[in-house]
Amino acid sequence: MKKDKIMLLDSFLEYLKHEKNYSPNTIVAYKKDLESFKEFCFSEYSMKDLEKIHYNQIRSWLVTLIQQDVSNRTVNRKVSSLRSFYKFLQKTGDISISPLAKHKSLKVQKKEQIPFTQKEVNEVIASLDVNNDFVSVRNKLMVELFYSTGIRRVELVNIKEKNIDFNNKLIKVLGKRNKERYVPLLPSVLETLKKYNQLREEKNTNIEEFFVTEKGAKIYETLVYRVINLYFSQVSTKVKKSPHILRHTFATEMLNEGADLNSVKELLGHSSLASTQVYTHNNLEKMKEMFNNTHPRSKKTIHNMKVYTQSVNFKADADLINYTEKKVGGLEKFHDKIVDAEVFLKVQKTSDKENKITEIKINIPGNEFIVKKTAKTFEEGVSMGVESLKRQLEKSKEKRKDSLVL
Repeated sequence: MKKDKIMLLDSFLEYLKHEKNYSPNTIVAYKKDLESFKEFCFSEYSMKDLEKIHYNQIRSWLVTLIQQDVSNRTVNRKVSSLRSFYKFLQKTGDISISPLAKHKSLKVQKKEQIPFTQKEVNEVIASLDVNNDFVSVRNKLMVELFYSTGIRRVELVNIKEKNIDFNNKLIKVLGKRNKERYVPLLPSVLETLKKYNQLREEKNTNIEEFFVTEKGAKIYETLVYRVINLYFSQVSTKVKKSPHILRHTFATEMLNEGADLNSVKELLGHSSLASTQVYTHNNLEKMKEMFNNTHPRSKKTIHNMKVYTQSVNFKADADLINYTEKKVGGLEKFHDKIVDAEVFLKVQKTSDKENKITEIKINIPGNEFIVKKTAKTFEEGVSMGVESLKRQLEKSKEKRKDSLVL
């Protein structure tokens, strides 16, 4: 007798929990994706058995999601849930071939994760140093732990008092799929940790979790996000201001300072190097710059480009100017005749959140390239503008090659 589809789904979720050691949040996400697909199949095709589904039905579901303005990234995630489910059915012998065997993921625009600067982190920590009350010390410790260890938000929330080894300056962290690892503590962080522990003991709380609310209850992930977002919103104009960006900042700075990729992988709790390599983008750019500056056969004409930045309706700080000049200056690698670049950063006074206008003009003898972008932050606008100019410059080079061939 065949298992009904509810049993199949329940068996799959149990498999994720016990065999794959997925977190409760991940399992809930898989369940929602599968139930959504199941409802679509019944509504549109009166089909109840998920093991009898063909790719045509799946493709129809994907088209519906896209028509509902669901992002390509989210669609790919939902497909990933389906793919895992059908691989499970292959293992159990309920199907022989997955209906997603030949499916190709939708293209997703790569979003650049911009880390916080050391100045921004130091300013946040300094602002929390003013007061020694419970909340200020706890919040300072959270910032310091994210920045100095790269742990995940859920990992911080689940740290237990018994996981902290004060003598050896280590914290035992429970990561994804219940994998344990130890992360070292800097002396300054250990000092804040001890101060927080004293204030925590005054709460007389009976729970084993180390981070608690002012009332002595276990801290929750939403509160942690709000704390990080609140303090970094006061010192940074970046779009994303979250615990994950602090984790990204930790990894980026470790690699920029010469840390071994494998060591960073272990500290972050990644299961493969592929996950850690996401953080190497900035480090690779730095390495390329060093290579071009030092190799004897490197083109020395690559560093003559001047970037002029002008701000309108606001005063640009040094970090924004440095970011802009570094980003725009990188365009010289795509065309060897660039004389200079002019960048205009303007705040448009509207109620719209996307009111930061970035205009970049590249001057080349006999030609110029102009791009204009509107975004939530100038960093995002500059990044989008530079990518657009790269494509224009590449097309220009192709046209030059074609004309030479003719």
